[in-house]
Amino acid sequence: MRTPRAARDPPSRDRARPDRHPWRHRGTARVQGPAPPNSLALLRALVRANGAVLSRSALADALPAAADHHALEVQMSRLRQTLGVPGLINTIVKRGYRLDV
Repeated sequence: MRTPRAARDPPSRDRARPDRHPWRHRGTARVQGPAPPNSLALLRALVRANGAVLSRSALADALPAAADHHALEVQMSRLRQTLGVPGLINTIVKRGYRLDV
């Protein structure tokens, strides 16, 4: 007879202990260390725009390496997680992004 999976692979106790992990699994992530270069490049471009809407192509041009729109969205998501302030970077539908200043 086969043993049920739960009996074979007991859950890791470390996953249930938030004091052993630097990231919260729900809510805002705590930043550990400096922001990645791509995130800083996006943040600089948004700050220079002073609240104006920047198109996706303008932000993609601001990245250090060539990037398509999907890569830009991933980097924007990482920047939002790094900043940890909901609503600071707004998505303007069919136009781009802006910093809410």
